[in-house]
Amino acid sequence: MSKIWMIVGAAIVIVAVGAAVWFGLSRTGERPALMQGPAASTSSQGSEVATTSTTEAELKQGDRILGDPAAPVTVIEYASLTCPHCANFHTITLPKLEAEYIEAGKVKLVFRHFPLDQLALRAAGLAQCMPPERYFGFLGMLFESQSSWATAQDPLAALSRLGRTAGLDDAEIESCLSDDQKLDAIVSERLEAEQTYSISSTPSFVIGGQKYSGALTMEQLQEIIDPMLP
Repeated sequence: MSKIWMIVGAAIVIVAVGAAVWFGLSRTGERPALMQGPAASTSSQGSEVATTSTTEAELKQGDRILGDPAAPVTVIEYASLTCPHCANFHTITLPKLEAEYIEAGKVKLVFRHFPLDQLALRAAGLAQCMPPERYFGFLGMLFESQSSWATAQDPLAALSRLGRTAGLDDAEIESCLSDDQKLDAIVSERLEAEQTYSISSTPSFVIGGQKYSGALTMEQLQEIIDPMLP
């Protein structure tokens, strides 16, 4: 893989003195002890931003959006697919947010990858291959089965099986998991999150230009979102 991945590791050391190193060590959203939680499905419907909005500068080309792109409140989520706290948010809290705010056209969720390790990066590459209408459904599948594929003896083989279940063929899966250009673009998004919003852990959220770290509960989201609604 190109030098950009090595730059990420150096950036973390510089930004977070005393924090855990890039691969495998403890931090918020750590991989070692994956959480078990009740599985709840997320909506499979999504869209993709074709151009950056002039009225909502936080959105950018290529963003994957859950909900109505015209919804007045934007919740940007930065998550790692190997992060158990992110899985907890997606299986427990996101369905409630969908039911109460997203399906009502009040909120849209923008999902951006912030891989904490190489496995999360490969999983993100696989997810990015999904068309917009299947993207969030596949993310839900990854988070709900995280404790299986992320701890498998051969996690890439486990990811490949999930990719086939979602409709990708073997050639597509191989490209998604190993294409350096595609993977570097995901790492670049991670670096941009660090530089723009000082994101350093997952999950983190940007709502109304303000960063919130940790797996927000539905009650916390309501306190943040409700004052922003027209």
